[in-house]
Amino acid sequence: MRSIRLRVGLGVALLTLIAVLTSAAAQFSGMRAYLLAAEQGRLIRVLPLLDRELRAPPLGGALPQPLARLPRTVDVRVVQGGRVVAVTPDFPELPLRLPLGFRKQARHDVLVVTVGYQGQVAQAQLASDVLGIVSPLDVYLRSLGWSLPVTVILAGLLGSLLTGALLSPLRRLGEAAERVAASGDWRQPLPLTAARDEVGQLARLLQSGFAQVAEVREREELFTRAAAHDLRSPLTALKTRLQGALSGPRREGELREEIREALTDVERMRALSEHLLRLGQGLRDIELRPLDLAALAGEVVDGQREQAPELAVEFESSGPCTVSGDPVLLRQLLRNLIQNALGHGSPPVLVRVCGVGSAGEEGPDGGRPGTENSGLQNLGAQNPGAGNLGAGGAVELTVSDQGRPQGEGGAPGGSGVGLQLVRRVAQAHGAELRLRGSETGAGWQVELRFPAGPER
Repeated sequence: MRSIRLRVGLGVALLTLIAVLTSAAAQFSGMRAYLLAAEQGRLIRVLPLLDRELRAPPLGGALPQPLARLPRTVDVRVVQGGRVVAVTPDFPELPLRLPLGFRKQARHDVLVVTVGYQGQVAQAQLASDVLGIVSPLDVYLRSLGWSLPVTVILAGLLGSLLTGALLSPLRRLGEAAERVAASGDWRQPLPLTAARDEVGQLARLLQSGFAQVAEVREREELFTRAAAHDLRSPLTALKTRLQGALSGPRREGELREEIREALTDVERMRALSEHLLRLGQGLRDIELRPLDLAALAGEVVDGQREQAPELAVEFESSGPCTVSGDPVLLRQLLRNLIQNALGHGSPPVLVRVCGVGSAGEEGPDGGRPGTENSGLQNLGAQNPGAGNLGAGGAVELTVSDQGRPQGEGGAPGGSGVGLQLVRRVAQAHGAELRLRGSETGAGWQVELRFPAGPER
């Protein structure tokens, strides 16, 4: 900032110098032209006095005739027939023959005209006092000599001070940006965002840019943690299948079946990795298509029962359950919710999918779904349009357990990566996500309310 102040101060000083010199040159030229015109007029006004002087007979007949009754600031010489016939005492040394007119000659302004002398034509040469023009111009140049540096220095200082005042908001904004970068809290509010000038516009642009950086970093962190978290179960299942295939003798048909199931697990992990990468990059590339959420949830529940038959997972569905969604992401969402309920709650875990009508229509239990518990916590505030899901019908997905959570603050325990991924998937599908106590008063219930999709 200091270098900018210095450069602006020097620039203002230079511009002031150029402006003052240009103005001074114009003033000097105008003043000189005015003084020359005034001097020419003064010489012309001397001609009547000279004419009366020349009509008087010369004293004693001596030549050249002295001209003593003219103004002392004007020197006059009268030339006739190549010789001087009248002259003032201090006439400067000028050529005897001069052309008619007004011109500068030997540092004097000289006016040459024809006059009559003793009945014959003669040439009168009037030379002005050089100090009449030089002195005012010299005074002007001397005053300019001391006023110009003072003006330039003062302009430079004022320009530097003004620049410092204008750059002060930018300095504050820069210091705030440095603090944000040092703390890593990219969503920290910046000052001056409410200002309506260019600085405010810059502050708002920086705030928006920092918010985008924060979103990218959050997506990257979510992808890294979610990949490690959500790939663990498919990898464990794949490991179990391969260990089972190597545990003892197998017939060719059994080995082919084990290999086929392992390939299915690998394909699921590949699809899951691609979708996690999409979530990490943003939600623009998610492709939604009509699907039966109840059928998809039933498949996930069956797969969970196959992997852990000792853990009770119940499933219910009712009504039309068609939504617009991505099957891979929704399967992973369901797996995360079921595993979270099993890992931090107590069986049985209930997965329920039900279709509801327009806003105000009662659900299967006789009440308005999602409104019977005052302790409800809405996690879908970032989903555009989630507050109007009931306007054209909706499909509700709930996963509840019967245990008491072990996490902090009354929320399910664990790292929270699963619920972070659930929130992102819900946002991608325009669903409203809610977390609350279960209907039985023990454990927790996660509820997602999807907009009803077109019938397949």
